[in-house]
Amino acid sequence: MLSVPLNILCTGSYQKHLLSAWPSPVVALGQHVELRCDSHRESDLFQLYKELGDFIPQVHERIFKKSMLLGPVTTAHGGTYRCYNHYHQNPNDLSLHSNPLKIIISGIYRKPLLFVPHTNLVNSGEKVTLKCHSQIVFDIFILNLQINRIGKESFQHSAESHLGGSHASFSIGPTTPAHAGTYICYGSFNHTPYEWSESSDPVDIVITGLYKKPSLAVLMGPMVMSGENMTLACISDHQFDMFHLSREQVSKGHGLPAMQSHNGIFQANFFLGPVIQAGNYRCYGSFRNSSFVWSSPSDPLYLPVTGNYTSFPEPDFKTRVYRKPFLFVPHTNLVNSGEKMTLKCHSEIVFDIFILTLQSKKIINESFQHSAESHHGGSHASFSIGPTTPAHAGTYTCYGSYNHTPYEWSESSDPVDIVITGLYKKPSLAVLMGTVVMSGENMTLACISDHQFDMFHLSREQVSQGHGLPAVENHNGLFQANFFLGPVIQAGNYRCYGSFRNSSHVWSSPSDSLYLPATDPNDLSLHSNPLKIIISGIYRKPFLFVPHTYLVNSGEKMTLKCHSQIVFDIFILTLQSNKIINESFQHSAESHRGGSHASFSIGPTTPAHAGTYTCYGSYNHTPYEWSESSDPVDIVITGLHRKPSLAVLMGPVVMSGENMTLACISDHQFDMFHLSREQVPQGHGLPAMQSHNGTFQANFILGPVIQKGNYRCYGSFRNSSFVWSSPSDPLYLPVSVNSSGNCTLCTESESKTYNHRNLRVVIGLSITMVLVLLLIILLYSCCYAKKSKSQEQASECHLCSVRIQDWRNTANRDQESKTRTTLNRQDPEREEGQEVTYLEFDQRTFKQKLTTPISQIPKEFSTDPSVYMEIRK
Repeated sequence: MLSVPLNILCTGSYQKHLLSAWPSPVVALGQHVELRCDSHRESDLFQLYKELGDFIPQVHERIFKKSMLLGPVTTAHGGTYRCYNHYHQNPNDLSLHSNPLKIIISGIYRKPLLFVPHTNLVNSGEKVTLKCHSQIVFDIFILNLQINRIGKESFQHSAESHLGGSHASFSIGPTTPAHAGTYICYGSFNHTPYEWSESSDPVDIVITGLYKKPSLAVLMGPMVMSGENMTLACISDHQFDMFHLSREQVSKGHGLPAMQSHNGIFQANFFLGPVIQAGNYRCYGSFRNSSFVWSSPSDPLYLPVTGNYTSFPEPDFKTRVYRKPFLFVPHTNLVNSGEKMTLKCHSEIVFDIFILTLQSKKIINESFQHSAESHHGGSHASFSIGPTTPAHAGTYTCYGSYNHTPYEWSESSDPVDIVITGLYKKPSLAVLMGTVVMSGENMTLACISDHQFDMFHLSREQVSQGHGLPAVENHNGLFQANFFLGPVIQAGNYRCYGSFRNSSHVWSSPSDSLYLPATDPNDLSLHSNPLKIIISGIYRKPFLFVPHTYLVNSGEKMTLKCHSQIVFDIFILTLQSNKIINESFQHSAESHRGGSHASFSIGPTTPAHAGTYTCYGSYNHTPYEWSESSDPVDIVITGLHRKPSLAVLMGPVVMSGENMTLACISDHQFDMFHLSREQVPQGHGLPAMQSHNGTFQANFILGPVIQKGNYRCYGSFRNSSFVWSSPSDPLYLPVSVNSSGNCTLCTESESKTYNHRNLRVVIGLSITMVLVLLLIILLYSCCYAKKSKSQEQASECHLCSVRIQDWRNTANRDQESKTRTTLNRQDPEREEGQEVTYLEFDQRTFKQKLTTPISQIPKEFSTDPSVYMEIRK
């Protein structure tokens, strides 16, 4: 028994080096990442190995220069990588492996929320807490620190589940300038450590107290009319590059560049107004190379804007402005009319009450108030609304407040849009291509309705996708909008909706508009049928084949087999027509040594089963991820229309090496004709041409090499290219004539099979040729025996020759007519209703000028059947 060769790679021969990812090892789904292998030796090649995660054939053991670009990435790219130096002199001699590098694929789940309970301006040496919250119950949360979009540090924390989702608190400190930068968080699960959620919105943490504090002053008199602008000047004798302004320890916008004044100090002027928020203002200085490290804050400047005038007393007044809470919907913001919905308002401040407001065009139409429930880390309130009507659709915000100051609210939360659905007739959602998409490709979804909607909207898993698109009337009077997805398409159920545009976006009170079908853009129709989007190309393609024939007679059954070297759980067979998937079949895979397979039995077949088939492999735990598609297989359904006829366009004699023309003829007005040999289609079809006698015909040219077998032809129409007519009667060609002029003849047994059917033709030909030879001999005898006779006798001899030649021509025409009659005649004794003719390929006999001596010409035709060509009809 032969052993399998084993390649031994010697590692550690050279110095270890560093594997890094740029810009970050956390890569969003569909994006690219550059892997760099830095070596201390003069080598420009390296090998990349993936230790953990899915196997990627395109990466494994390939040789790369210095760096390699991965992408567009899929979940299969997640894993742990190492690199080695590769040397031409000894390819099995590798360097020490590099450090392990984890490549994380983000964007798999919805993004969580990251916030700082207190302030993002942290004094150096103090601690800071960041909280990551999600509506999804994750196992872990990951906090990343980035500087200039390059990941510097990450922290991981187990998630704590609660009613409405999960969260984690990250306590960092005592802080140093190294902790300054942009933070984002992700959610993930323990069983898929390389797949993270979309990143949260970023939070900037600024470390203060590193440099001498500047001063903040007002460039105006002590009194300001309400509604006027105000200018605050941040001034320092320290040569800062930038100045920054904050209110109640919250930074206000971007910083301003420091300008040197005429007296040598550095200054920046901040313009406020015409609405000035009350509170304590401070300013800071920073340098360009460390934009998140600021100086100590200036002394606070308090602005308590009240009444018609604004004065500037000492900052001993306690502020009544609170940080904004967080509003979210635990389930979905698309609510069906008549159902109930819940909105939750959460804050890290322990408020007494929360207020929920409904707005339309920035005008508050309704408000709801709820007592706050305190908990560890803040307070919250849940607002249950419904049964919903169109009056409940709109934009919601929430506020926190205290009982003893009912007229002072917190800053408003970020808005949440609530959409009421189910008011109008549902549209339909279709894909302008197959529903199976190669990873990285684009896709277009068309939302179509015969209802004259103004806008269409798309959702995935009941989450709206971006803004709506205007409806456009197409050529057939339907209204449509096309949504473009990609290059990264998230798997899941998609739906679309229609809505109307109303000139008035201000709703009345709920009582006025209760139970009325509103025409606000937030009122959507019934959702469409769910559409599954599949991502293909994750694994290598399987092999699809038909055990018998691609030409299936209508009403019969057919079998297609899908085979792969990968042990899949299931195989999927899809039927396409004009590149659009019409039907799919799923079958459990049967594993075997060397892979897996599945057999798909389809039938009794109808014209609906005609088309192009492909198959895919997949696993039960990842139903939206399929392999690359197999090579296509075309299935043609026959027997739907009247059969044409197939004939040979040639005389009784065919020269060796010449072409042969088969004519497919029908009085049915087909658009195309097709030729098959032994039930295998021969190339593409040919267009049907109308002949002078009104029939439709296509000529198929065979040769110079003609394969023996039964030939048939079919007719079809342009709008159903995979649905063919019944086949013509078979035309058998047993001889293969090659281009060198040699005749490859049929075997003796084959010829004897058909010899009895052609006995009359052979005898007729033999008798004719014998008579012709006798006349030729008589002619020459007459001419040579009377050389001494007069010119008159010579003339008589010439006349005799002419008459004999006429006799020969007449005999040949009669025999040719008999041969053609035999070719076209149906023999009632044959079951297939066919006639067979053998055509002799002796080129010497049919030359126009006789060059062979008479004595060498055979006296009779050969009885050897191997010198004849058979044509069966």
